[in-house]
Amino acid sequence: MTLIKPIFKSTLATALLCGTLSAWATVGGDITLEVLGYEPVDQKVYVLHNHEDGWGGSKLYYFDLKGKNPNKAHEAKSYYNKDSMGIEYDDEDNTAVKKLENLKKHLTPLTPISTDGISVKILSTKTRQVESWGADGTDTAYHHQYRVISGKYRSTTQKVVAFEPDLSVSQAYKVPKHDKIVVGVKYLETRMESGYTKEDPVILNKSK
Repeated sequence: MTLIKPIFKSTLATALLCGTLSAWATVGGDITLEVLGYEPVDQKVYVLHNHEDGWGGSKLYYFDLKGKNPNKAHEAKSYYNKDSMGIEYDDEDNTAVKKLENLKKHLTPLTPISTDGISVKILSTKTRQVESWGADGTDTAYHHQYRVISGKYRSTTQKVVAFEPDLSVSQAYKVPKHDKIVVGVKYLETRMESGYTKEDPVILNKSK
């Protein structure tokens, strides 16, 4: 961590001298959630994390609803090209993109529902002071444990590190043939540059 500031300042100075600051500056971005749908044979819900940053790729996850841990999002790395960190849309070898498009053809879209009445209950919070990104001073990191609740539906306990105290539900969908809801929980993931948000997928189960 102690090397970040000198490297940042040196790179910034170089960029200013070369007149390339506008091309260099934007390296961060939000991580948005795209709920792809439900695969009825394997009983899996697939979602994408779309990285709106300098990488510009996506990471694919699924919830195995008939598996031992149906509430856990598993990364579907078998869909990626070899040695890649995800689905890279500008890769000359577009095998991963073709796999994703083929997967989408076999998915049943989920029905969106209102987020009204869906709440995030913070169970516990621990704060930590961390070095600010690219600046002097510190920022507060909030280590939350929380549950998402909607009437008789609730999630298992979730963990997240956010840079604002609040979490919100950004989207919600009903899973067909299951008493389950999948939601997106949105929070400030980093204060890098102007600050960027992330949406995490969370499964809610109907309580007995």
